[in-house]
Amino acid sequence: MENLLEIRHLQKRFPVKAGPLKRTVAQVHAVEDVSFSIGQGETFGLVGESGCGKTTIGKLILQLQRADSGEILYRGENLNALPKQALQRRRREIQMVFQDPYGSLNPKMRVRTILSEGIRKHRLLPREEIPARVAELLNLVGLHEGDGEKYPHEFSGGQRQRVVVARALSFSPRLIVCDEPVSALDVSVQAQVLNLLADLQERLGVSYLFIAHGMAAVKHISKRVGVMYLGKLVEAAPTESLFQNFAHPYTQALLSSVPEADPLCRKEQIILEGEVPSPISPPGGCRFHPRCRYACPRCRTEEPQPQAWQEDHWVACHFPAVFRTGESAPAQ
Repeated sequence: MENLLEIRHLQKRFPVKAGPLKRTVAQVHAVEDVSFSIGQGETFGLVGESGCGKTTIGKLILQLQRADSGEILYRGENLNALPKQALQRRRREIQMVFQDPYGSLNPKMRVRTILSEGIRKHRLLPREEIPARVAELLNLVGLHEGDGEKYPHEFSGGQRQRVVVARALSFSPRLIVCDEPVSALDVSVQAQVLNLLADLQERLGVSYLFIAHGMAAVKHISKRVGVMYLGKLVEAAPTESLFQNFAHPYTQALLSSVPEADPLCRKEQIILEGEVPSPISPPGGCRFHPRCRYACPRCRTEEPQPQAWQEDHWVACHFPAVFRTGESAPAQ
């Protein structure tokens, strides 16, 4: 499969300023040496706790923020190095669906205005063809043509998220960054939106970067999954391989929190002890070692490098899947 997007060694840090002169006294290590790819018509799930850098990666891809180093290759072009006009053309092909559908819609605009605004600004269609395109977009996401006359507050949360998806589709994008698009919705509505995204992908061939902190939603929609912790990608694999043959202790903890549909199925829920370390001063060695029940002295001093675990499945851990043996990691 040809890669539509390829991220190479991406890094982003934010300065922490203090004092009357607002001098930089520290840096927040938001994204550190992250690499992955997304194929045409594929969904790559990015999962992890709040504050691990998932949303920052989405903003870097859209160039809402600029990376400190690394490459963001979209269709072979490095977005970080494109001039302004060329970047604006590429931005039409990369859109975003935000977490809060109400906060991302202008409450003073009717839906038809919201959906037509981008089309007019970028002159994608003649003015007389825009109403038909708006009606087409509403039907595409399961709304009615008459809904274009309503304001955002007149919709339910799930319907508003459908409007946000329709706005993203108005540019005919190749890639959509979905930043926790169902976390603000009721569970029953979450399934409807996920099914909508999957249906649109099948019909339009669009690719998704699906950002979430819940493993269940990621499993439902993603072909491949990357697990992030404190700015680092610690494991990445095809979805089935990750859920059945996970190799990193942090992935194990995330999966243990997914509820089982079978009431007779009992499994241990792993509660991670301690707080997430500060991204201003991340721990040395493996960043997960302060909360890892299998950590050994090597984990505290030496940073693990990505290594192949299975086919197209890699993990950044000194002792991958040591928890499957029921033993502690070697004392080295």
